[in-house]
Amino acid sequence: MMERDPEHLTGTGENTAKIWPAATVILLRDPYQVFMVRRELSQNFLAGVCVFPGGKMDEQDRDEDLAVLARGIDGAQARALLNEPDLDECTALGLFCAAIRELFEEAGILLAYTSNGNPIDFTHQGTRDRFNDYRRAIHEKELSLKDLARQENLTLAVDSILPYSRWIAPGAVKKRFDTRFFLCRLPLGQKTDYDPVELMSYEWRTPGEILKQAISGEIKLIPPTLKTIHELSAFDRIDHLYRYAQSRPIYPILPEVYAEEDSIVMKLPHDPEYSLQDYKQPAIPDEPSRIIFSDGIWKTSFPD
Repeated sequence: MMERDPEHLTGTGENTAKIWPAATVILLRDPYQVFMVRRELSQNFLAGVCVFPGGKMDEQDRDEDLAVLARGIDGAQARALLNEPDLDECTALGLFCAAIRELFEEAGILLAYTSNGNPIDFTHQGTRDRFNDYRRAIHEKELSLKDLARQENLTLAVDSILPYSRWIAPGAVKKRFDTRFFLCRLPLGQKTDYDPVELMSYEWRTPGEILKQAISGEIKLIPPTLKTIHELSAFDRIDHLYRYAQSRPIYPILPEVYAEEDSIVMKLPHDPEYSLQDYKQPAIPDEPSRIIFSDGIWKTSFPD
């Protein structure tokens, strides 16, 4: 059975591996499209999988000196937006900062304001080249986001990203992350690029196009990405998506995993048969509540 399992799963049982806080960014542009990156085939985790830009929160993301450079929200407000009242304020704001850093590293997009309060603009070639050097230095741990902000007299535009969802990897996953998903619009004066060290390509697509590619097997998506893209496909405008995101509550999604004869099933907290009481949510009849791995592809599904 396990030869057919997706490579990032160890089985359906629990493990005691540490769960790392992480942040990922759903970058959007008009007309309504989503930015996706494909991980390098040489990566030892999720090789070749299409994902949103993101990664593990670093300790530097929680730096109190970096928090001072954040503009628009403070730690208490970040915690409220995430709907995590028990989260400490440094970590709450640090997740926003991690999202900004990862987006810069993986997509070349920097969410920041200049000293005059305007969003930073990379239209000028000299500015773009200088910040490309900063990007490489941050990726190689030669420079921190705090150092960059101080050198360029910038503040971080933490008020430009909106928390959307939270996914906790189940115990069956090799590397476990507690990932907060954020929505973000592509800033004016900036263009996306991708990190050639960890990533092999990028693309802008509508959510519907991405779903078709995933269903056909043209691209690989992991369950949180697949479910998110499925949700995004219900909208045709960014404004409509934002209104939905601002009104819906965020709760932790910890999939419950079990094996069937020829497939692996992940039940989500709103599934009628979900049994993890600490995470269970009311049923949503019109929304898929299961994600099934069969014939090499993850697909959303309703209970039988």
